[in-house]
Amino acid sequence: MRSLLSNGVRRVSARRAVSLARAGVAVAACAVGGAILLPAAAASAQDTLRTPPPPPTTPAPTPAPTPPPTPAPTPTVVVPTPALAPAEFARQFVITPRGGYVYFDRASSLKPGPAVGLDAQYTLTPSFSIGTNVTFVRSNTRGEDFLTTLTYGLVASGDTTFVFNVTQPVSVVDAQLAGMFRTPTLGRLSPFVTGGAGIYALYMDPEVNRGSSRYVRPSLMAGAGVDVRLSRSAGVRIDVRDQIFTSFDRERLRPSDERFRDALVLEGYPVPPAPKSTVNNFMFTFGFTFTPQGSDERTGPPREDAR
Repeated sequence: MRSLLSNGVRRVSARRAVSLARAGVAVAACAVGGAILLPAAAASAQDTLRTPPPPPTTPAPTPAPTPPPTPAPTPTVVVPTPALAPAEFARQFVITPRGGYVYFDRASSLKPGPAVGLDAQYTLTPSFSIGTNVTFVRSNTRGEDFLTTLTYGLVASGDTTFVFNVTQPVSVVDAQLAGMFRTPTLGRLSPFVTGGAGIYALYMDPEVNRGSSRYVRPSLMAGAGVDVRLSRSAGVRIDVRDQIFTSFDRERLRPSDERFRDALVLEGYPVPPAPKSTVNNFMFTFGFTFTPQGSDERTGPPREDAR
């Protein structure tokens, strides 16, 4: 019995000794760890107290955008270009039949009358052409300018005197060489000025003059107008011209015999205007221009008709 108790006491003592030994080892380990950690913590606290807090940081400025790189200049190569071709121009004939009305100078003693004419021109440059024009006018003389008296009985006693206004139809033909200068076109409008010189002829009535009678003198012409283009080969022309008759003799239009010409101014009859050797006759005409097929000679590249 005592041996059993003593064995039990021994076992308990051995276990307690093992437990105490383990507890001592743990305490020793804690002491060693504390000895190691305490100096490190103290050193860290000292460093914290010695190092000042860093100043507040400001945000860095945003960098400006960098412009794209400028490409290197490309060397310019000068290539000689050929001279531009001149605008198309066609040397061609232009025919213009026209009609109108002529107001003769009052000193000519001719009444206004209708006129017809024909112009034929050849364009030499885009602004200049040369050609001919012929105008025919049918008119009548003013009877009040050609008074004729016929007395019955004795002239000294003045028995009976009749006064007549003698008139006659007259045909006027005017033919000239003329030039035309055109100004720059305005759309379909082409203004122009024209001038020329030639001759005019007056044909008197053969019945009144008891036979054919005419006389021919030099003439001049100056005028202006405008062409309206309708198509490439057709158009309309409106113009006004001054037909100038030089060396004009009004007495050649008097059909009566010299024996019956009234040399005195009769009371109650108008006095005729003073005679003039140069008379200005204004003519207004309207015509159609066209270019005959195959009459043009082109000097430039072809172009299409303008719409």
